[in-house]
Amino acid sequence: MYGAPWCRFTRAAMDYFRGRNIPAQMRDVESDPAIWDEMMARARAASIEARGIPILSVRGRVLVGFHQDEVERALED
Repeated sequence: MYGAPWCRFTRAAMDYFRGRNIPAQMRDVESDPAIWDEMMARARAASIEARGIPILSVRGRVLVGFHQDEVERALED
């Protein structure tokens, strides 16, 4: 997951994953410009517009923002 520690949606996603014992790693897009560039490249490769954070990669699906129902669908696939 690409996000930032101050972002409530990033924190909500991490809480969701931790609460379900799903391994997750948050890459702070503000700590390193290379991480920001990596996030943008992944979004472009998935043909999505990254206009906010978090950007999640769930079983190969790139999702913009944290929407529990979308994450659960991706986990089921």
